[in-house]
Amino acid sequence: MFFEKLRYNIKNNEDQTLDKKTKITERDIFEHIRKAEAYERTSVKEMMDHAQSAYQLSQQGNYHRLMLTSRYLIGRAHMRLGNMDEANQVLLECFHDVKNTGELTLEAEILNTLGTSHVYLHLYDLSFSYYQQALLTARNLNDRILTAKILNNIGEIYNELNDLDKALQYYQESLDNFGVHHLRATQIVNIATVYMKKDLLDQAFELLEQGRKIAKENNDLMMKSVSLKYLSEVARRKGNYADAIDYLNRSIALYLETNEMYHVAEAYMEFFNIHMDKNEHGLAEEALNKSLQISQDIGSLPLQASIYPLFVRLYERIGEHTKALVFAKKKFEVDEAIAEEARKTSLRGLKVQIDAMTSFQEKETYRLLNDQLERKASELAAAYHSLEFISEIGRQLTSSSDIEGMYQLIYKEVHSLMNTNVFNIGLYNPQTQTIDYKFIMEDGQRFPDRSIDLNSTTSFAVWSFKNRKSLLVNSRQEDTSAIVSEIRSSYGQPMEALIFAPLYWEDKTLGVISVQSRTPNVFSTQSLKTLETLASYLSIALININQAMELKEEINKRMKAQMRLHELNIELTNLSKQDPMTGLANRRHFDEYLTLIFENARRSGVPISMLMVDVDHFKQINDYYGHLTGDEIVRHFAKIIQSCVNRSTDLVARFGGDEFAIILNDTNLYGAKLIAQKIRQAISDSDVGLIPKRGQSKVTLSIGIASGYAGQYASSLELVKKADDALYRAKNTGRDKVCVDSEIE
Repeated sequence: MFFEKLRYNIKNNEDQTLDKKTKITERDIFEHIRKAEAYERTSVKEMMDHAQSAYQLSQQGNYHRLMLTSRYLIGRAHMRLGNMDEANQVLLECFHDVKNTGELTLEAEILNTLGTSHVYLHLYDLSFSYYQQALLTARNLNDRILTAKILNNIGEIYNELNDLDKALQYYQESLDNFGVHHLRATQIVNIATVYMKKDLLDQAFELLEQGRKIAKENNDLMMKSVSLKYLSEVARRKGNYADAIDYLNRSIALYLETNEMYHVAEAYMEFFNIHMDKNEHGLAEEALNKSLQISQDIGSLPLQASIYPLFVRLYERIGEHTKALVFAKKKFEVDEAIAEEARKTSLRGLKVQIDAMTSFQEKETYRLLNDQLERKASELAAAYHSLEFISEIGRQLTSSSDIEGMYQLIYKEVHSLMNTNVFNIGLYNPQTQTIDYKFIMEDGQRFPDRSIDLNSTTSFAVWSFKNRKSLLVNSRQEDTSAIVSEIRSSYGQPMEALIFAPLYWEDKTLGVISVQSRTPNVFSTQSLKTLETLASYLSIALININQAMELKEEINKRMKAQMRLHELNIELTNLSKQDPMTGLANRRHFDEYLTLIFENARRSGVPISMLMVDVDHFKQINDYYGHLTGDEIVRHFAKIIQSCVNRSTDLVARFGGDEFAIILNDTNLYGAKLIAQKIRQAISDSDVGLIPKRGQSKVTLSIGIASGYAGQYASSLELVKKADDALYRAKNTGRDKVCVDSEIE
């Protein structure tokens, strides 16, 4: 941990820096920092209290380094408490202050936490950028524990976006880096969540129990509560509702103890799932209201965006469509608010992303530049003056996403530092194999864009680009035959003095930047170094902009593809449950739903009824009118029957041919008879069909009813058989009637 690395310095320095008025020592502050870190997984409130105490003491004692550390812990505590706006504000301010102190470990910790806070906000592109910069620094520092944490967090992004194999890869790599570290419970639980998404519930259960055991051994209340929440989900999906409720209650108790209200709200959403499975709609509504209240208290829009669709689902099931519409509107409104907040957050985070990507390279560039300046004392004054300008340019350049603005900024500052008549920036075009000059200034005037072919043998720009080397020529009299075949200007008169510097990053050469003057011998080696440094800044800024755009585009493509796949899966699932001719549930869906409803009725002790419906003399109808007309009659009757059965918990299915089956959940015999008579009357009113040869005035139905409590029947199949027997009695006793076992209406 970063904070453990403070111990040595504190021991050596605590007697050197002492505020005589308050008698505050570094050890006093560090003790609060140590406790804040220790309480993170047991009581976030205690964590916040100690972090704030450390910050106040470090301010009083003027201990800048400890002030940054405690400030970072305050931001992290805000995140754990669900206060994302406060967390991001504190962390961004802290990052700005720490990036020039050389505290690379703390810098990486802040970036890692910023990534996590943006995962909570579902801003995965920003999260990924923060994590990548943190990972680069952690690996450069050879910090395996910090590297493991960041790898795990990157896995969380892929898990959220349902790229499960990629998530598993990062979780496993993280676990490998952790070894037997006491925090490895996090990776084990995260791997279990992947197995849950893959419906490998037994493997997930084993890993969750293992993670819970490790968390318990290390008094890690955070991961213990997380394990319990996921164990509850596994139990629910297996139908073990008693276990699911027990796990969830224990998880919530721990979350309340650690003050993690964001996760308490998530737990109540899982309670909603349990109650919906059990058709306990009142309790489901109560759980959602608790979750919504918490999300509003902590101001979490993403949580609200997850809760509102659950309200819609609940109210649609129980037929309260007005309420469902109200919450659908709320979902739309909160999605708009999230989109606006995402836009603002992206703008705020862009500077941090660019600063983070350049932080390590900036420090190395300045170190090399200072070494050269020490060896060349005669250029010290000029170099110091230039460095002030370069530093300011670098800060402005790497915080901008406006390419034209960057060009103007560099031109303005270079023109103030050097005696130049011409300033150019050219970018490589891989399609045309040319260097395209996007910014050309001569004597203060902007010129149109132009291009140079990469096959040119007379271009200094092409040579600098291909060789990735800078070039300084102070006079046309210098021998440049090893570089170009002849000195020739692409347009206008050749200049006397010129500098070219390549724009490149790692293995990518991006273009060239050049300054030129009509006056010979005006450029020094310091001029060359200045332009090279500016070229480095510009290269980094261009790469940052390209990567940010590519990453955002890739994430958008993934999310669109996943949404489409989800829609197709829903369509496929619906089609697999539908009878293609009538649009009703098919026999397969009927069997599955009957099993579920029958078991629910057995557990809850509510009555269940079954109606079997058959079209009278359907064979004669087919023989007389033909099968196409017969099919039309079946489809028409299907619509009428479905219109008579309104509850979402009931099911109308095509049982076969002209026969329909109706499952009436929580319905006694009286209610079943009402539905049956309603269907008969609706069919009668529809006035469908005539069979002149049989003397019938219209097509009729016969209906059989079986009704009672699930405990009265050996199985759901016996319920179907009873209804079917009743149907045949109706057929055999004259048709066009309702029959209940031996009773006829």
